[in-house]
Amino acid sequence: MFILSISTFRSTDFSYGIRICRVHGIPCAHYESASTRMFAGGRTKTIRSCSSESLEFSKALNDPSASVEHRFETMKRAIEGHKFYAAQAVSGFGVDRHLLGLKLVAKENGIPVPELFSDKAYAISTHFRLSTSQVSPKSKLIDYNINYSKYRNCKFFFFEFTTGSLCE
Repeated sequence: MFILSISTFRSTDFSYGIRICRVHGIPCAHYESASTRMFAGGRTKTIRSCSSESLEFSKALNDPSASVEHRFETMKRAIEGHKFYAAQAVSGFGVDRHLLGLKLVAKENGIPVPELFSDKAYAISTHFRLSTSQVSPKSKLIDYNINYSKYRNCKFFFFEFTTGSLCE
């Protein structure tokens, strides 16, 4: 028996990611932050939510011929995959901050920036088409922003959805 264990935020994130995939025909890199405050001076890491598991789940949901069982199995794998990636990020195993540091150190010291940073796959993976967090980004690299937060002890959430203006 599988007990569905997914947060409200994560299920909302999944639904937006699936919808964006349906609208644009491709999965999107998704910025979701993970706190690393268990470490001295810890801040955040990026949870890489766009995974092979989430892609298979999205494909199954967007395929009218897919059975309910297949959709459920791909959903379980996507949830378990996300839990794994989130645990890795919280534990400090994310790569985004390390790569940013490498790039900045190279630029600041007049060293050629490694070729990785001009690779098409790297550019696509760092163009976060979707950001879901509690802080609105001021970035032109984000196409869709869903900002939500719980206000004090209320039992409802505030959602802010922006698109377009951040893309110009």
